[in-house]
Amino acid sequence: MPDKDPRTETPANHKENAFGNLVGPVRTTQAKCSERGPSVQATKSGGDHALGDDSRIHPSASVDETFESLRSHITQFDPIKLLCSLSLTYLSHPESDFVGEGDEIHRWIVRLELIAGLLLSQPHPTTPQSEVTGSDLVELEHLIELYEASLLKASVRTIRTETDNAAASLLGSVRNYSHWVRGTAYLHQYRRITHDIYSPHDDWFEKNLGFTIDEATYLVESWIKEYDARINQERIAAKQYAFNEVANSVPEDRRTDLEPYCFMRRYLSRAYDFFGFSVDELSSLSNLPMRTCSKILERLSQTFGYKHPKFPDAFRDGSSAPWDFNTLHERPLVCYGQRYWMVIPAIVHPVLMNTFYFDLMSDRNYRPEFERFRGQWLEAETARCLGRIFNKNEVLLNPCYPNGNEMADVLVLHDGTAMIVQCKSKGLTLAASTGKSSQELKSSLEKAVKNAYMQGARARRFILEHTQVTLCSGSEKSERVINTEKIYRVLLIVVTAAPLQFLATKWSSINDEMHLFPQGDYPWVSSIADLDVVTDILPCAARFIHYLKRRLEMEERQPNIYADELDLLGMYLIQGLRFDSERARGMDLIGLSGMSTDIDEYMFRRHTLGQDLESPAVSEPSEFTDLVVAISQREEQYKLEVALGILDLSEGDKVEFMRYVDGMIKRTNEDGLPHNFSIRPTGTNKALLFISMDAHGDYRTLCDRIAAHACVKVGQGHCSEICAIGCDISTTNVVDAVFYLAVRTADRSR
Repeated sequence: MPDKDPRTETPANHKENAFGNLVGPVRTTQAKCSERGPSVQATKSGGDHALGDDSRIHPSASVDETFESLRSHITQFDPIKLLCSLSLTYLSHPESDFVGEGDEIHRWIVRLELIAGLLLSQPHPTTPQSEVTGSDLVELEHLIELYEASLLKASVRTIRTETDNAAASLLGSVRNYSHWVRGTAYLHQYRRITHDIYSPHDDWFEKNLGFTIDEATYLVESWIKEYDARINQERIAAKQYAFNEVANSVPEDRRTDLEPYCFMRRYLSRAYDFFGFSVDELSSLSNLPMRTCSKILERLSQTFGYKHPKFPDAFRDGSSAPWDFNTLHERPLVCYGQRYWMVIPAIVHPVLMNTFYFDLMSDRNYRPEFERFRGQWLEAETARCLGRIFNKNEVLLNPCYPNGNEMADVLVLHDGTAMIVQCKSKGLTLAASTGKSSQELKSSLEKAVKNAYMQGARARRFILEHTQVTLCSGSEKSERVINTEKIYRVLLIVVTAAPLQFLATKWSSINDEMHLFPQGDYPWVSSIADLDVVTDILPCAARFIHYLKRRLEMEERQPNIYADELDLLGMYLIQGLRFDSERARGMDLIGLSGMSTDIDEYMFRRHTLGQDLESPAVSEPSEFTDLVVAISQREEQYKLEVALGILDLSEGDKVEFMRYVDGMIKRTNEDGLPHNFSIRPTGTNKALLFISMDAHGDYRTLCDRIAAHACVKVGQGHCSEICAIGCDISTTNVVDAVFYLAVRTADRSR
């Protein structure tokens, strides 16, 4: 055995992962990937754009130089062996371990996409180096870090020389996001959405592609399962091999250092053999006919040198390579020598969900049918998500104006609040998502959001201009009379098929450049996958509307926020989505990353591992949560306003509020007399009132007591709004009555 220092042969941060820590079964990463890459951190007003720590940037190497160094290194190897070794080394982890968005695995998914795209864009080399060693991977890691650093350096230089150019800064942020962030959904969402969108078109798939979408999904999932099994078998065999090699020929004091080296040498050398599959093997593995497997592989695989006709120059220029069209997003499998390789399992399910869209859209005769169905699916899925929160009679699918024209895709009516939802299947084009031009970005956002906003704004005007309307339900073919005079809040929501990067976080920060909305009037925009998560995590109507209220309030205040929807949801759970702390004061930009970790882990453990566990919850006393739920379940009108009033309390104030509630109830139990307290949250003209009394089960007596106290406070000018809660100690209810009183102008609020 060669007498080498294992630290020069094995990447130090992967030696333990591969050899020591993987004590249980290993699986390949399929988790949602949302690593932000170079961090965007909070900056003081007037400060530089903090795009990362540029102290690690190579002082002289240009993007072209570092790209060519990387290209020269990777092209000397057999590309299949190199890709297999990289996937094996960097993308596997213990089966039961949750991989968070900050894990290095996600960074390596992005890196492997780039490396694989570059290798696949050119023919297979005739005389490649056959062996890939640990030291080769160490060198590759060093070279790709230099390349990333040079890209970062160029990006910082561009922004600093164009500090007054807001458009250039926006496009730079878009490019940074598109470089590093992967994944638009969780694994279980990819599976469900792929099936729901494409399975109704099985006849078209059979006729034009030779397989159904479920057959394609089943084949790749059987493949991934076998792939993981082979990795585990080889890992065990390699550990035994390493132990035998060291035990037979190395002094005991050197075994600890050299055993991992022997393990990695065997592990990497076998990657090529157990990663590849023939059509026969895949047919046997999936129990699908050979012909079906062949057709699936024909559509989803590519050979070396394949170029998409629209992107013949991809991966030639280091400055654009990370944003070039990667053929793996069209064909995620590699074919070479009658065998097939799945070099990056994590991208396969996203590709299945997206790539067949272009097949169907290219069929001019079938395209209208597909677009019609896809739009209907998005609307029905939106209604399904909202139906988790609101009663069935509160969610209207495809309601129409009295003249029969559609008013909204979905309309939600809940206790004085109307939510007008418009669904758009349009997303960002490749040019828009990679920040190639402001005009392309603006055009994509107009199609995805602005047009939907205008339809929603028209419906809002109609509701606010009438005191009573008769709507026709498009889904049920029935009329419904709506007393719109009781609607005092109208929220505009746009649901898209795919997320819009960080752009939907705060429209006011980009509206001067994009001119999408009238100043100060912004919708909440969410992808269908994110809406699915939000309505799963926030199943209470008051809580959901409070989150929307918080999201829209972000538009009115500094700082600007760089995040995605689930980071914001995570921050809402942790601290109420507040940006008014002393720490945030004076900041003009805050970037959020890692705030959705609890949500990500919950989705992984519940839907991937099948564990039965409770969803992440808001950080607050459990008694306060019970109080909010109890208020939401009341029948009184304006119960929502009462719930929103107490939900606006800070975390500390919620604790104090419940302490007072418990105190009032305790005193009433002791002396039998009514007791009450009221507080007025700082910076508001709203009072929160709580009354406990022994009403002997008489609801009217309790309500009269609450109303009297509320009217006195408003009449004396203490506040213009009262949110009141009543508790009758003779019952076992958490809440026995709610009451809301406000002095409003004639104009109804948006």
